Amino acid sequence: MSSFHRTTTRTGLGAAGVAAALLLLPTVASAAPVLPSQCTQTGTTVTCTYLASGGQQTLAVPAGATAVSVVVKGGAGGRGGAGGTGRAGGAGGSGGVVTGSLTGVAGVTLRIVPGPLGANGTDSGNGGGDGGAGAGTGGGGGDGATVVGTSDNGGAGGAGGGSSAVLRDDTAQNLVVGAGGGGGGGGGGYEGDSAPTSGPAGGGGAGGAAGTDGAPGRGQGTAPGGKAASSGSPNGAEAPGAALPGAGEPSYGAGGPGGGGGGVEGGGAGGFANETGGGGGGGGSNLVPSGGSATTTNTGGGSVTITYSTTSSTPTPTPTSTSVRGDVQFGSGYRASIDVRGTATGGSGSCAVSAGTERAVCRSITSVTRSGNTATIKGTAVSRAGLVPFSTTVVDGARPGVRGSDTVTVTVGGRTVTGTVTRGDLSVG
Repeated sequence: MSSFHRTTTRTGLGAAGVAAALLLLPTVASAAPVLPSQCTQTGTTVTCTYLASGGQQTLAVPAGATAVSVVVKGGAGGRGGAGGTGRAGGAGGSGGVVTGSLTGVAGVTLRIVPGPLGANGTDSGNGGGDGGAGAGTGGGGGDGATVVGTSDNGGAGGAGGGSSAVLRDDTAQNLVVGAGGGGGGGGGGYEGDSAPTSGPAGGGGAGGAAGTDGAPGRGQGTAPGGKAASSGSPNGAEAPGAALPGAGEPSYGAGGPGGGGGGVEGGGAGGFANETGGGGGGGGSNLVPSGGSATTTNTGGGSVTITYSTTSSTPTPTPTSTSVRGDVQFGSGYRASIDVRGTATGGSGSCAVSAGTERAVCRSITSVTRSGNTATIKGTAVSRAGLVPFSTTVVDGARPGVRGSDTVTVTVGGRTVTGTVTRGDLSVG
């Protein structure tokens, strides 16, 4: 049987065959530049998402980038704390959501500043919420006032949410787009008997959504809501919302005022009055790019998402190559000689199977695939019947020289033979 290898047809093993095989390999796209960890790429579209938890970051937009678009969300305001007798604090206002397209930013490094949520005010206590830091920091909520002669308090005001922004560099004057933060909710008053704006009697006013006024608190009196910021100018890119920290507040059960939302211009803080829930803070203002739009729908932390198109596509992964080698006897008098390497899209090498005077020799290899220690070779073969389809599946038992550890299944034309290897060894790699 030593003449078996001499009669085996080999394809793609010489220099010309190797060159031809290389020409037939799938074309690999030019490698895309390494992306920041906040970015993903599908085809030629890159999407970068920045959350408030990541703080201020930068993005170098490629020089060839086109169709640059943004979605910028300002942080929502914190809720006001409940008063000592359960008067509810007002809800925080929603942050702005600004969408639009950016022009003239290809090749520019952008500064990304997502604004977080404003902190909630504490229930019946001196714990006004801290303002959400961002491009425009939300104003802190005011403390609830203590009822004279007792340890009871009105609820503390919630803080304004931080605004989110995209700037061309580190200067506020180069603001590209901004979304205002929501105003903080007013704290609930300790007592109250007139109809509230929200919650039971003495309830704190709700914070204003970005660009809207805060609601007044109600109770024995009326605590005005904070005023919304105007649209402002880019020079106000880092304007904070107003805060009232509690000094000088009435000393009889007033709910703490809500802090204003940060924005291109910050919103005003809410007001306060005896036995009355605090007024909600006003929302911060937005800066909307030309042709863009703004809504007030963000109830969570701020974020910035930038999407652009690039000329470098995602690299096409190189198919995994599999090799199958061995010269074995199997089943009832069959012999297989295999020396093949390839992928799911094609391969090269030699293979043949014989039994007595019958023999089939591989003519072409269309695929070589692998699953664990099992490999399957497919293609065409020459036999007595002419050129016919063939497939060979081998299982590498990974125990060289141990009988029964390898198996071979061969289908030539419509005939299939299978068996355990009785001599020799197969390897799948």
